[in-house]
Amino acid sequence: MRKILLIILAVLLGIIALAAIAGSITGGSSSNNNNTNVQNAEINDAESEADTDEEESNSSESSEEESGNTVKKGGSFEKDGLKFTYKKFKDNYKPSDDKYGLSKPSKGKKFIACTFKFENKSDSDKYVSIYDFACYADNESCEQEYISTDDFKNNDFINENLSPGRNVTFTTFYQVPKKAKNVQLEYESDVWTNEKIIIEVK
Repeated sequence: MRKILLIILAVLLGIIALAAIAGSITGGSSSNNNNTNVQNAEINDAESEADTDEEESNSSESSEEESGNTVKKGGSFEKDGLKFTYKKFKDNYKPSDDKYGLSKPSKGKKFIACTFKFENKSDSDKYVSIYDFACYADNESCEQEYISTDDFKNNDFINENLSPGRNVTFTTFYQVPKKAKNVQLEYESDVWTNEKIIIEVK
């Protein structure tokens, strides 16, 4: 009888030991799954950060490209072999040869004069016109004026098909408010894409 009890006890102990081992294996597998999930989460976070960095980089590059389309006095820009340089600016301009005061701005406004040089470095003719510019003072559209004056070279220039290797210098005039803080010109460098170059007048 005692031997039978010992055998039963041994069997029970064996069953308990097997159950403990099985539980340990199951727990370890769960732990491994948790670790895998954590690793996957870390990888996803890293990929997300990389995507964010790439987006910021692209945004920065875009800003640099946009800022590359801005020209200040003395600066140049070239598009498809046509190069223009913003040479001079005269604020509160009054034509020296206007003896009879025929060229006068409206009340509260003034004339400004902007001089440009265009050079055709391509192998084909390039069209150049004073009407390719638009003026904005504090973001408000301003009138372009046609003033024939001896103060500037090519005082009567309006437009021209510029031959390869040729250049032309001319001045455009605008009527802007005297109190305007920011004056810009927009030059349309590509009529097909409506690409515009921003010229910082003042």
